[in-house]
Amino acid sequence: MKLNPDCIRDILLAVEELSDYDRSVSDSELSKSKFLISYSENEILYHVRQLTWSKMLQQADFYGEGFDILDLSPQGHEFLNNIRSDDN
Repeated sequence: MKLNPDCIRDILLAVEELSDYDRSVSDSELSKSKFLISYSENEILYHVRQLTWSKMLQQADFYGEGFDILDLSPQGHEFLNNIRSDDN
């Protein structure tokens, strides 16, 4: 699958919006986010895996065909701040 930078940004935006100090984000919550409604489940899963490998996500646990994400990592927050605008 080809890496989609818009999907990367939208996942980071969704995790930022949905995560909380004591609450992780599940795959089902993430896929219902207003940022990700135009992406397939497979596309979201692929890009979450890429973000995990790139250390942009903090504690992403994969199980079967799903996952839970604890939060953005410090690198993920910094990267998102640099690409937040649609113009970047």
